Amino acid sequence: MATTSNKPKDKQSAELPDELTFKFSLEAEKRQQRGHILRGEKAKTERTKLWADTQEVKRDRQQVKLKTEETKLQTDKEHLAIAEDNLKEAQATGILNKHRIVKGLAVKAYAVTGDSQYLQKAQQKILAGGVGQAVEFASTESTKDKVKQKA
Repeated sequence: MATTSNKPKDKQSAELPDELTFKFSLEAEKRQQRGHILRGEKAKTERTKLWADTQEVKRDRQQVKLKTEETKLQTDKEHLAIAEDNLKEAQATGILNKHRIVKGLAVKAYAVTGDSQYLQKAQQKILAGGVGQAVEFASTESTKDKVKQKA
């Protein structure tokens, strides 16, 4: 019997290494799969971090562009305000120059005619119709005065 009992032990011992080898190889395969999964997860995490960094850089660039555009817009508004002020100043200067010219022409006309009512009429005519009409008015008035003086 000892021989028969030895045989089953040998059979078990022969099966045991195969079973252990199978279990070890199965565990090794599982470890490899877990390693692949972990490497994949690490790669996904790294790609996600890289993508997030890229998005942050893009956002920062857009903010810089936005600030630049706001600065340009503010500068344009300032230039527009300066141009409007210059236009108003030029218009006011033109009006003042017109009044100065009218006054000068009226004073010259008064010096020629010596009539204070003529001075007021000349100023009104010049302001109403412009310098050309004032010159015509002055020439007609001076010819009327010359005709009156001759008569």
